[in-house]
Amino acid sequence: MKTEKFKKQCNTNLSIAICRPGTSAALCALVLSLPAPDVWSQTDDRVDEEILVTGTRLSQRRAIEAKRLADGIVDAVSADDIGKLPDKNAAEAVDRLPGVSISIDQGEGRFVSIRGISPALNNLTINGVTTGSPEADDGGRLAPLDVIGGDFLKAIEVVKAQTPDMDAQGVGGTINVVTAGPFDQEEVLFGTFTGQFGYEDLSKDSPYAAKFTLGGLDSSRTWGWLLGASYSYRDFESRGVFQDDWREETLDGVSARLPENAKNNFYTLERIRTGVNAQVEWRPTDADRYYARAFFSRFEEEEVRQRYEHFFNRDITALTPTGGTSGTNNRREQDARYEEKDKEFFNIAIGGENAIGETWLLDYVAQYNQNRQTEPNRRWEFRGDGYGPDTWRLNSRGFALIQSGPTDVLDPARLRFRRVLLQDNETEEDALILGLNARRQLPAFGDAGQLKFGVKYTATDRTNDAANTRYNLGDNDWFLSDFGHFGGVLVNDIDGVDFPNLAVDIGAATAFLNANRNNTAFFELDDEDTFENEFENDYDITEDISAVYLMGEWAWGEHEVIAGLRLEHTEVDSKGLQRDADNLTAIPISQSGNYTNLLPAVIYRVNLEDDLVLRAAWTNTLGRPDFNQIAPISSLSREGSEGALFIGNPDLEARESANFDLSLEYYFAQDALLSLAVFYKDIDNFIVERSEQRRDFTFNGELFDEFTVTTLENATAAELEGVELSYQQQFDFLPSPWSGFGVALSFAWIDSEIEIEGRDDKLPLIQQPDWTRSYTLFYQAHGFEASLSLDESDAFLADILDSREEDLQHGEYGRLDFKASYAVDDRYSVFFEWQNINDEPNTEFQGLRERQNTGYEVYGQTFYLGLTVNF
Repeated sequence: MKTEKFKKQCNTNLSIAICRPGTSAALCALVLSLPAPDVWSQTDDRVDEEILVTGTRLSQRRAIEAKRLADGIVDAVSADDIGKLPDKNAAEAVDRLPGVSISIDQGEGRFVSIRGISPALNNLTINGVTTGSPEADDGGRLAPLDVIGGDFLKAIEVVKAQTPDMDAQGVGGTINVVTAGPFDQEEVLFGTFTGQFGYEDLSKDSPYAAKFTLGGLDSSRTWGWLLGASYSYRDFESRGVFQDDWREETLDGVSARLPENAKNNFYTLERIRTGVNAQVEWRPTDADRYYARAFFSRFEEEEVRQRYEHFFNRDITALTPTGGTSGTNNRREQDARYEEKDKEFFNIAIGGENAIGETWLLDYVAQYNQNRQTEPNRRWEFRGDGYGPDTWRLNSRGFALIQSGPTDVLDPARLRFRRVLLQDNETEEDALILGLNARRQLPAFGDAGQLKFGVKYTATDRTNDAANTRYNLGDNDWFLSDFGHFGGVLVNDIDGVDFPNLAVDIGAATAFLNANRNNTAFFELDDEDTFENEFENDYDITEDISAVYLMGEWAWGEHEVIAGLRLEHTEVDSKGLQRDADNLTAIPISQSGNYTNLLPAVIYRVNLEDDLVLRAAWTNTLGRPDFNQIAPISSLSREGSEGALFIGNPDLEARESANFDLSLEYYFAQDALLSLAVFYKDIDNFIVERSEQRRDFTFNGELFDEFTVTTLENATAAELEGVELSYQQQFDFLPSPWSGFGVALSFAWIDSEIEIEGRDDKLPLIQQPDWTRSYTLFYQAHGFEASLSLDESDAFLADILDSREEDLQHGEYGRLDFKASYAVDDRYSVFFEWQNINDEPNTEFQGLRERQNTGYEVYGQTFYLGLTVNF
């Protein structure tokens, strides 16, 4: 970059500025602090052929400008001029970026994968500061972005090449959520209200949402305040078919592959999202800035799952490649699950920036995070035997379509109570983060060089408390038809196929259990399993990370270099409980571990032409072990005379990734970008399972014929490479009305390789698709705008089992969405959204055969009408 346009970026407020020759550090601090150059806050009232730059086009302009001015390699999505991201939550908003894919939960995006790397190896920050995660599943490093709604966010940045002043965590990258601030608009008082009401195609329910933002500045423009709040309610259904453990069967010379069972699920769900963003900021001088900000986001869910399960292929009497007939010893099961989830992000921060003299600029922050999740889960199970003969055939999707014998498979009086499981899980994570950065202009380089250094301390305390109380059948048999448990027959329509299902009345079942749990005629408490589940997954972990870094920035002519080192030292203290072999008691245990990482980085940028930018980067990042992996916990599972013991490993160290990036960006017109990026990652210390098999082994006084002990270790390495291509353009060179059209396209190809113990073949990384694609067509003219988007991701490896025939693959996924809005005047606008137009299913299959269906869920379409008022 030219010296007169040498860029500086402030991490605390994420503004982007241009510091020109002769500009003092104090004035540079002012530019860094004020919102005018901030690409996330820009408005543009320039008129090109009567097209006012608002909405989608303004979002594209901001995102392009952010990429162009970024220190590292960054892609971003910006809110539109009314402060709204285009999707239900933050995860879905970034799905359109190159190299980004998301995992789906009940039709909504949840976790974000960057360049094929597991979401657990990313770093989530809010306004540049690590926020942690409330998630209990999969170890606690996963950050569920569906908790964060798309309202009152200014932007979401995906940083793929991190500078030394950023946290080292992030093998995939860093996802930075930027919230709106009071100086985003130069108004004494400003505000926005948005309300929307919708329709769920599958359940016929009506979701709704509302949000407001109110803020302002004092008359001197030195004090600013902002308060935003949002609420959304969604009541909906989803339906699915699940078929486990496909295997090959042979009868009379005919071979066929078929699943062990066939399940169909009927879900009813209620999801509520609540968010608050509050900020106060004081700018007493051009060179000083102080702020206090708080962010709160809550996700509440109630889910009822009714599951009917066929074990339909015992004692096979006839077999064809796509069907067959079984005997009369088949089984049916009905279970109902009632689950509540409550997840919260909360952080509060105070900080500031100060220019000292003409050459120094300080910024500092102190932040407290509190994340929590509670997840009570109740599951009732009923079972019946002696069904059949069953005749089945597999349709083109791999669904097992079953024609049952003379026994009434929907008779609740044949389904005997088996057990009820009462699971409770509570996770809480508290963190204190202290950071101080100092930058100094280097006189030898004039205004084209600076030195930056800083320290950061992050203290995290995370606890997990899980329990599973189990009641088995008591002295007397009783059935689904008894005591008001039966809630009726369900017809589960999945893509035009009607699957039989039954309903368990959750309210009646809960009341009966509460009244009779101590009555041994109906229930018998499983003391041993309940005791083991009471403590085997409980832990308390403190993780202290101390970091120091030094980096320099130099610019000459059209060139810019950032080089530096980051040192991070991690201390881990973990506590758990271990079973006393002789008594139903638990013994506290504790272990400690530590590791240190030195992480160099060099990032180079050159303007080959005024509109052509080349970047190259060598960076080093970390992927810390999941919390449950470093906890001193053990869990025992049994199946007949076989046992399996899993043991955590507090001595695990972080994965280390050396990252190489090369990109070329062509800004060939206003609001236009064509970019190509190639990348390579060499990941060491990859964490893998290590197992030992033992025979005739006694554990805790119990004899097992076969016993497997599994733990984790840093053992293997992985490699990943890929290419990203992005194209965005507004067609304003065309005559009206065609000048209102524009497109945003992105593609990524990714390939990876990892060696797994016990497997001769080389596998890709879990959750790494070969291709991701995104297509957006938008139009804007005369107050009207519309966008049509399709986001696609290829199939990827979901779970590694014993062989490729058994491995689970997540199917390809591509969702089509439409949004249109019309600005009635400067204050009022109306909008319409149509989500999941193509009614895309979420699928999983076994081996490399898509017809070996292990999961197929449908969610239906969602429609919204809304109104926005600016004041």
